[in-house]
Amino acid sequence: MKRLGLLRRRWLLRLRRHWLLSAVVVFVLLGYVVPYGADYLDDAADSNQKECEKEGHSDHPQQISRPAHPGGILKIRLTDDGAFVDRCELNWNTPGADRAPPKPGARSLPKFVVLYIHGWKHSGEDHAYKNFKKLIHGLADDPANADKKQMLGVYVDWNATSKVPPFNWFPFDNLTFWSKQAIADRIAQSGVTTKIISSINSVMSEGENPAANQFITIGHSFGAGMLFAATNKSLIYELDKAQPPSRHGYYRPISGIVNMVILLNPAFEAARYTALDSFIRPKEPFHEDQLPLLLSVSSDGDWATEYLFPLGQMLDHLQVGMRLIVSEAPLREFPRKPLVSRSRSNSAQREGNAPKPVFDRSHVCGHHQKSRRYLE
Repeated sequence: MKRLGLLRRRWLLRLRRHWLLSAVVVFVLLGYVVPYGADYLDDAADSNQKECEKEGHSDHPQQISRPAHPGGILKIRLTDDGAFVDRCELNWNTPGADRAPPKPGARSLPKFVVLYIHGWKHSGEDHAYKNFKKLIHGLADDPANADKKQMLGVYVDWNATSKVPPFNWFPFDNLTFWSKQAIADRIAQSGVTTKIISSINSVMSEGENPAANQFITIGHSFGAGMLFAATNKSLIYELDKAQPPSRHGYYRPISGIVNMVILLNPAFEAARYTALDSFIRPKEPFHEDQLPLLLSVSSDGDWATEYLFPLGQMLDHLQVGMRLIVSEAPLREFPRKPLVSRSRSNSAQREGNAPKPVFDRSHVCGHHQKSRRYLE
């Protein structure tokens, strides 16, 4: 017991002497290791990501009479890698011939769909989900839509909050910034949000009068980054096709994959707007009757994007810089040896089997003709 007591005192003295190093270790554990490890407790992906396997069940898309969720909410859950937790939650991919018949007495009304991707520190049926539910119910009961449009809300749920205490409590939940940002980036890169939006758009394009349908998409915080990644490329494509026919002319009418993209307090760098901003030129304006397709709203009272996001990005860049410094250290000490020793090459030449060079500068440094397209 005395020996254990002495060892304990020694460790305490060392911690006091190296308090800065101890603080760094605790910060790394709390800010990086534990939050990333807690993300493995997320829901598992569906074994079949191609189609719904609940054929014959009452909740299969082919068994649900249309309209399936009038004035209600349909939730689509995603894993950390952008896979579906339940593939049957995305039921728009069912071909028209295989869909369930309409409900008795159901009228064919224009569709009004609002899709929402929540942001950081939200998941499940928290207050963000409840507020979105109130929004959809309010739009469905509005006199402009009641008995005139088929209202539906689509809530895209992802692992944006920790399930492990104390990282789901304030202020420790702020330490999940880096892990949740990484999850949001992986989901955006997976293309699953593009798949969800395009699947809904394919159904919105059907019917007797597709132009009467409305499809609004909303993304908040990191969810706005996912939504922007899913829609900006198609919008750039449409803008490029609608270039003015002559200099100082007007853009042709533009229609995106959705009627409106709304970004609420987007948590990504303003540099991502550069490609879209290049189409805004004073001498070549848009037509007066052109409807807005993208709306970005940032609040002065949102302290997360005003303070936490720049601070988190700065610390992340410092971390990347430290990785580069550490990774370059062994390269400086690496001995410079020829890829093929002179003695082996000479012997090979004497035997008539000269080895081929490992690198051919003609392939590496070949000249390629560059082409540029100027937008005038």
